[in-house]
Amino acid sequence: MKNNSKCSLLLAITLIIVACMAFQACGDEEKTVAEDGDTDSDLSESSDGGDSDSATDGDVDSERSESAENEVEEGTEEPLCGSGQYEGEYLIAGPAEQAYDSELAAKARRFDRVFHALIIPGQGLSAEASVKLESTSEREMIERFANEDDSWDFAAFTGGHTPDEVITGGWFKIAGLYGGMGICADAMRYAVLRDQNADCAEIEIARQQLIGDMEKMHIAFTIAGVPGVVVRGFVRKGLKGFAESVVTTPLFDGDGNPLPEEKNNGEWREDNSGLYPDYVWEDSCSRDMMLGWAAASAVTMEVIRNDASFDESLKERIRNDSAAVVRMLREVRESGYDLEFLDADGRTTYHGYLNENSTERSLYVPGFNNGFHAIMALGIVGSFVYAAEDPELDSYLYEELIKERDIPRIAAEDMIYINMGSGSNWSNYNMALTSAWLAHRYINDEYTRAKVKESIDVQLYDTPGADYKPVEQKMSLYDFIYAASEVNVTAFQLPDGEIPQTAFANGMETLRGFHNAPYWDFPVVNCDESETANPPCQCELNDGTMVTYLGNVGRGDADMCDQAIPRSVKHPDNYEWRSNPYRPNGGGDGSGLMSGVDFRIAYWLGRYTRIK
Repeated sequence: MKNNSKCSLLLAITLIIVACMAFQACGDEEKTVAEDGDTDSDLSESSDGGDSDSATDGDVDSERSESAENEVEEGTEEPLCGSGQYEGEYLIAGPAEQAYDSELAAKARRFDRVFHALIIPGQGLSAEASVKLESTSEREMIERFANEDDSWDFAAFTGGHTPDEVITGGWFKIAGLYGGMGICADAMRYAVLRDQNADCAEIEIARQQLIGDMEKMHIAFTIAGVPGVVVRGFVRKGLKGFAESVVTTPLFDGDGNPLPEEKNNGEWREDNSGLYPDYVWEDSCSRDMMLGWAAASAVTMEVIRNDASFDESLKERIRNDSAAVVRMLREVRESGYDLEFLDADGRTTYHGYLNENSTERSLYVPGFNNGFHAIMALGIVGSFVYAAEDPELDSYLYEELIKERDIPRIAAEDMIYINMGSGSNWSNYNMALTSAWLAHRYINDEYTRAKVKESIDVQLYDTPGADYKPVEQKMSLYDFIYAASEVNVTAFQLPDGEIPQTAFANGMETLRGFHNAPYWDFPVVNCDESETANPPCQCELNDGTMVTYLGNVGRGDADMCDQAIPRSVKHPDNYEWRSNPYRPNGGGDGSGLMSGVDFRIAYWLGRYTRIK
């Protein structure tokens, strides 16, 4: 009996050990699949068409198995990266959807590759570059990299030539709107690749690119050295191009008085934080630049919030930076009003006014309703509150601004400074519609979303009885923002509406009409001297379209036509969505290398916007 007992006991122990070993093996396998699908799955050929055809990033482990990438392990519910399997449908279809446009996706990939290979290495965020016209070999290398390669490594393709060698004219400054929109595009691109289970290596490359963006974005919130102060822009010292001409001004004189004596629209300053001695920054952050940083904060937080592959410290940094801005905006200033941008010299920035009772800058009229400021306040504050995840700051947005002051109603009913006919400030359209998109997506309040949608519909996109309005302009970003509000998709709920097909088709037409990357700023003349001598007169655009040339009737005496100029024949702009859609002629001398951030933000917003 004793021997039998010993044998039974030994058998039981053996079975327990085997069971534990099996459980441990299963546990490790589940961790590989579920926790770190971006980096622990296998890498091979891409299944995501033009979005993820290849990868050459040295940080990605290239020795993994080439066979398992496209398999879904038995017993798992979620498809792995590389499988190309996903649920849902998107405004711009992905590779698993019938309407997928592989040619447009290939164009987007070229823009993305040139952006990260040649634009980002300069200032670290979106900023135009310049390649001298006489630098023929360098320009040829850039063209060949875009046309003949599909990797992200410019030096590898060119045999060791670096971006600094070929960008012979240097880089321009980072500014909040363009830098922020570049971050948004990168964040949405990463999310699309991740959520649509694209090539594993491509997902990891996009993740690393987004992390790099986040590092540079933090500079905008901290280099001024005062909590809540956000910079207009910044540049890296010693970089050829714009940085060579920067002259800095102290914040204060010897007696502690702010400099310059009269506040202006941007002064360059030395690092005031002690953290970035290699950078200088521009103060007097304006509404459009703040909008860019707000959008980047909200979109990035939405994308990474539940993504375990991003360190918690990165998420906490965005929360803290965003919370500091909202606390600054909540403060009642010397004017007696809130929603003013604080600067590091203690003054309100030159264009730092968002209060609904402000008419322009520091001129306040009690009871006056400024719907333009209201929609921008909803978009900017709503974005930062969403990113901050702070209940105390939630109350400022939802209880004070929305319930007590009813800013959504003002945005829907009292829009000013937007549609002003041929004299419209096209930048105001960009600010208002981008703010409306952010407010609709990131404010979790049904009443507010309804009012924002109303504002988009009748105050901004298709104002009844007005001329020169976005519904006719085929501005892709505006068309897609309108479409997103119509399908009613937000960060809190799946869509429940229908796509406005005409708006969507217009937006796609313009994206397809963009000049491919590299995007040089060559001059374009649609209406020559013989067609502009005696306006109004007929003009034949370069695509054969007949328009009426109206003369210098636009804002700032800009020349205009009676119809929006198709993107395929329109001159280049550094940000299409804030340019004059009706201007027939323009461009530079061809040396400028546009960042393409305008194309990228519109395309990836479309790919990111879920419709089912």
